[in-house]
Amino acid sequence: MAETSPRPRLDEIRAVVAAWYNLTPQAMTAPTRRRRAARPRQIAMALARDITGLSLPQIGRRFGGRDHTTVLWACRKVQQLAQDDAAFAADLLDIRAAVYRFVQNETRPALGQADTYLAAIRDDIFAMAAIFGEAKAANLALRRAELAERRRHRSPILVAA
Repeated sequence: MAETSPRPRLDEIRAVVAAWYNLTPQAMTAPTRRRRAARPRQIAMALARDITGLSLPQIGRRFGGRDHTTVLWACRKVQQLAQDDAAFAADLLDIRAAVYRFVQNETRPALGQADTYLAAIRDDIFAMAAIFGEAKAANLALRRAELAERRRHRSPILVAA
């Protein structure tokens, strides 16, 4: 009998997309409309619709109580972007593959624990490479190092006396 791969859950999709874009899991459900958080949220909603088979209202509730029409808009927007931009379409395929690699991981987290699991392995480049692929994991590690370096060298705000 052929072994079937496990079906990704919405929390896993949301966690992988957040990690892919170097966002916190809270950013995926936050009410912000900034593109830095909104586009990954739209991608996660579209993937959740394609992969999980959940209804639009169910997906909306799990993304911060959003309306089903917001989820529908996200699905259509992601589909349009994938048709118009080959690089975006390739990224979307890479993210989908990362979601499936994540759920095939031998230490698949318990329901609702995907965010915690990804946060725990965030600094482990080998674990990240197993999920995201070597190039993406190296890019994430480099980005984190650059951000940490910038934070270290921020000059204190000088207040005129």
